[in-house]
Amino acid sequence: MKFLFFLFHLVWKTLWYSFAAVAVLAAVLFSITRMLLPTLGDYSVTVEDYFSQFVNQPIRIQSLDAEWRGWGPSLVLNNVWLLDSQGRNTIVRVSKARLGLGLWKTIKSGQLGFTTADLQGVDLSITRMPDGQITLTGFEIQKSETPVVDDTFLEWLLQQGRIGIQFSNMLYEDRMAGGRKRHFSNVALSLMNQGDRHLIEGWIGIPKQPDQRMTIFVDAQGDLLQSDQWSGRLYVSGNDINIINLISSLTPVAQKFSVGTSDFEIWSTWDKAKLQRMQGKIAFEDVVINDDSVRTGQEIAQYEQVTGRFLWEQQRSGWQLRADQVQIKNHNRQWPDSQFVVEYQTAIGMDSKANKQFQLNATGNFLRTQDLTPLLALLDVKNSAVIDKLHAAKAGVDIHDFSLNYAAAPDPQFELSAELKNLHAVAYQDFPGIKNISGRIQLNEKTGYFLLNSRNAIVDMPQLFRHDIVLNQLQGDIGWKVDNNAVFVTGRNVRIREAQFTLEALLDIELPLHKSSKADGKSAATKKQGPFINLIAQFANAEGSKATRKLPAHIMGPQLVQWLDRGIVDGHVPSGNLVLHGDVSDFPFRHGNGVFKINFDIQRGILNYGKDWPPLKDLDATVEFNGPGLTITSNNGRILQSKISNTVVNISDLNAKPLTIKIKGDVNGATQDKADYILASPPLRRKFGQFFEDIEVKGNSLLQLDMDLYVVKDDVNADVNGDLQLVENNIHYLWFGEALTAVNGNINIIPHGIKANGIKADFYAQPTIIDIDTTINEKTNESEFIRVSAKGNFDSGDLSKRYLPVMSDLVSGNSDWAVVSYIPVDSTPNPLTNQSEPVRFTAKSDLAGVEVRLPTPFAKRAGQQLPTAIDGTLHIDSDYLFRVNYGDRVNALLKYSEVGEGIWRGEVRFGSGPVALPEKEGFRFVGHVQELSADVWRSLISQIGEENSGSGKQSQDNTVRDFSGLFHSADLTIDRFQLFGQEARNMVLNMSGEEHAMLLNVNSDELKGEIRIPYDTMRHPLEMDLERWELTSSGEGGQGEVDPRDIPAIKAFAKSVSYKDRRFGSVKLEVTKIVEGLRLEQLVMKPRSTTILATGKWIIVGSEQKSDFDLHLTSQNLGETMDDLDYIGSIAGGEGNIDINVSWPGALTNVDVEHLQGNVAINFKKGKLLAIDSGAGRIFGLFSLQTLPKRLILDFSDVYQKGIVFNEIAGDFTIEDGDAYTNNFSLNGPAAKAQAAGRIGCLNVRIIG
Repeated sequence: MKFLFFLFHLVWKTLWYSFAAVAVLAAVLFSITRMLLPTLGDYSVTVEDYFSQFVNQPIRIQSLDAEWRGWGPSLVLNNVWLLDSQGRNTIVRVSKARLGLGLWKTIKSGQLGFTTADLQGVDLSITRMPDGQITLTGFEIQKSETPVVDDTFLEWLLQQGRIGIQFSNMLYEDRMAGGRKRHFSNVALSLMNQGDRHLIEGWIGIPKQPDQRMTIFVDAQGDLLQSDQWSGRLYVSGNDINIINLISSLTPVAQKFSVGTSDFEIWSTWDKAKLQRMQGKIAFEDVVINDDSVRTGQEIAQYEQVTGRFLWEQQRSGWQLRADQVQIKNHNRQWPDSQFVVEYQTAIGMDSKANKQFQLNATGNFLRTQDLTPLLALLDVKNSAVIDKLHAAKAGVDIHDFSLNYAAAPDPQFELSAELKNLHAVAYQDFPGIKNISGRIQLNEKTGYFLLNSRNAIVDMPQLFRHDIVLNQLQGDIGWKVDNNAVFVTGRNVRIREAQFTLEALLDIELPLHKSSKADGKSAATKKQGPFINLIAQFANAEGSKATRKLPAHIMGPQLVQWLDRGIVDGHVPSGNLVLHGDVSDFPFRHGNGVFKINFDIQRGILNYGKDWPPLKDLDATVEFNGPGLTITSNNGRILQSKISNTVVNISDLNAKPLTIKIKGDVNGATQDKADYILASPPLRRKFGQFFEDIEVKGNSLLQLDMDLYVVKDDVNADVNGDLQLVENNIHYLWFGEALTAVNGNINIIPHGIKANGIKADFYAQPTIIDIDTTINEKTNESEFIRVSAKGNFDSGDLSKRYLPVMSDLVSGNSDWAVVSYIPVDSTPNPLTNQSEPVRFTAKSDLAGVEVRLPTPFAKRAGQQLPTAIDGTLHIDSDYLFRVNYGDRVNALLKYSEVGEGIWRGEVRFGSGPVALPEKEGFRFVGHVQELSADVWRSLISQIGEENSGSGKQSQDNTVRDFSGLFHSADLTIDRFQLFGQEARNMVLNMSGEEHAMLLNVNSDELKGEIRIPYDTMRHPLEMDLERWELTSSGEGGQGEVDPRDIPAIKAFAKSVSYKDRRFGSVKLEVTKIVEGLRLEQLVMKPRSTTILATGKWIIVGSEQKSDFDLHLTSQNLGETMDDLDYIGSIAGGEGNIDINVSWPGALTNVDVEHLQGNVAINFKKGKLLAIDSGAGRIFGLFSLQTLPKRLILDFSDVYQKGIVFNEIAGDFTIEDGDAYTNNFSLNGPAAKAQAAGRIGCLNVRIIG
């Protein structure tokens, strides 16, 4: 143990002293070196000479420096230029060279020896010569001198131990590949040389991306400066770099790419400078391929991500490429993990470039061609029809488990076997568009077959069909063969299913590769134009609404297609078959040089044979297309609501212009359906529309129809023949007013119109005969008018009960009538007037058996003939003109225009003379009338209004009829006129319409002034402004009980009012309407020396009327006033007043004395009661309630005899239920005094005198 401790202690001391000695020696050497280093700058020329000899090439050094680095000194050369052998041109420029001095090596060799070298800021130009040799050329920044080749420096570098190089500028030129240049400004490499083995590692900066770099490692053996004298391995890698900036100048293909970021690792093996093996993995993001041959920026393809692993190996006569984990992500679609193998072999022993003989074999599990076909543009293939068609058709397919063998020239051959999924392409030239086509394919350059097994496939054949055909299932064996003249396609076991529709077909198609021409020397009958089709198919469960989508529309003619689109609306086809045989260019085989047949039955079909015509519905029919023709036969169906039978629809030539459709059949059902059919069918509507559009028919009929339709685009013309049999129909026609009942007869329909003779019907419960005919325009030979003639008898009383019951008691008797109407066939508006031809009619009757008990001038007795006629000109939906003649008594011209809510204009003339329409809206009344009672007419009009409105009082119906548009003006002379019980003679009446009222200017023996009668009496008052008004009667006029709510507000003023011999002076009256009735705002009467003021109300309470009346009379000379009122001798003098405040149940115009309630106060002075009876009863009889109305007009003539003078008469009276009570009546006079108290009639009277 002690020995071991001793041994350890000895070793430790030895190591310690050795280390101390080395440290001391190093310190001494370091101190000596530090003392000598500052003097090196004085030997720069000597150093230049030394290094020029060292590298065997002229060198220029700007300055020298030295430094201690690590365990040894380093020599620093600043700004070094390596010149060519003549010393004129710079080959390499180095900013700083740091050379590590090897002391041991220097001591051993006796000359300077360097162990390391670091070159910084190197400017270098490397060139690969056309023979593959690597050399240096002259390099000067921003100069373009002719390069000087010199490889001495490179040879020196490859002989050094270890050298680190940091390049400021490195220019690489590849003259072997056309002289492409690439400039690098950020490169750092480390070079280690061991004889002929060279290790290079470092990184190369990516141009234009200073923060990106690529790692590089080279392990080479041999002479790197000779093109075929070295072998080795190369490794490069990069992360998140822009690889295009790195390689864009190395190959022109790179200029078509742009890549977002790239990750890659690549290992390669080289033998004699030739690539033998390359292996790696790549990941590219946002790859874009641009086609700069068309225009800058046009994208060929774009990929979001491209990843994969690969292994490329050189083989004896070619190469092999293996790839796996290949994925391409693009447009939301991504490849599954894919792998493939490609082998390329050239012909052995032959010049492959001259003969272009090679063989290519490829296998793999997945390819998506639409992601790969854009890459064909990179091959720079000229005049490639195949590539052009692939691009134009946008073809693509997913290829699974494929195997491809291709042998090139002299006779190219290939074989392909693969599972295809989602084969798709747009239609291009003669090739159809397809989508979702799947199956197994095997083909070579001459033949092929495709085992179809597709779901939800889409086929687009624009040469035949207008729409894509979507197939839920598509199966079949498709084969083809190509020769020099045509492509032959066969289809066997073809099965198609679309929803419930199924089809099984056998198909042969010949597609000529060359179109025939006159130069061929063959006639069109013998030369095939193609394609030539032989198709036999059976189908089931088709739907009519989708039928036209499956027809070869583009070989059927546009007019036919348009008709079929519109015509076949719906229906179910349980089964059918199709045969198409012949050259498509000869379709539809009018000359028998081919066959085209489609036969099928249809159930519940709908056929719309003409635009806007009523369709045939619920058809159970057989349909046959045969060549150019179509025939539909049916014994069951309907049109509108009528049943059709024995129906045949035939089109002899579906491509004829115009398209002619012949329809025959029986239509049994409602007659209204036939009228609606005419109105719904455009050409028939144009011919008969105005006749049928205002007809309503009840009942059934049978129509035997034979019709030809001529279709040109959307226009349809028709020739219609038929026989309509009417049995017990009811027809309501607008212009007849009442319905025709029990209509029986036949109506013949002919191309230019309709015709009927002796149709029997009942009109207003009277037998009627109707004839119908159509007139023809001689110039145009077109139908012009439908003439309808009718004659019969009418009962005037029955007519009045139907339409004017208020007059039913005023007319009676029967008379004959006749009507002739002309209804235009063509309702097309005239372009100048924008009006269609009007309907015209004339209705006549002599009214021989009719008695009319109306006021003059309409009164007529039975047996008296009074020829009456009405002529009408009716512009449908525009205006209506009527001319009425009522014997020679009344002539009228009336026009109604459908503008807004309708406008009436007209003139009614009483007596003889012309009539003319006024320019403005309303009726004008002119002429002379012997007698006119407005009371009678007002009563009739009010009753008519009540019956028309269906309501009683206007107060219960707030709807106000606007009569402002009905009245225009009047200019009448009337011998005797009556209104509100008043009578006026020799009246001249002028009326005109204002905005809210009629303005009457009247001038007669009794009345003169202006009267405004409002159209709306609920909102505007009746106004009167009269010069004179002589009342002719009181309480007359035949009025019953009046509702105050029906009386308008009144504003009246008359300068002079009189009644018989009584003069009331001026009168002012103002009455307003309230909800319950009327309010008498004021009544002012001013006979001489007296003023009478009155107010009151006349209202409805519940269902009863009630009146309130207040009167105040003030007089300065009551006697004069009594004389003016024709009460002469009643009183003389007297001044004072009377106040009356009373109410009673009933009308204001009818005082109910028995139920009178209220108060009366009188006070008169300085007068004389002329010749009054001395009896007290006569005095108090002055104020008897029974005589109160007479007293209100100061009539005392019944109580005076000799008279009495009074100084004052005064008293207050209370009236209850017709009795007057007082307790303060007094009469004071010079001759007598009287006082009274009590009830009138039972008064306690005391006379003092």
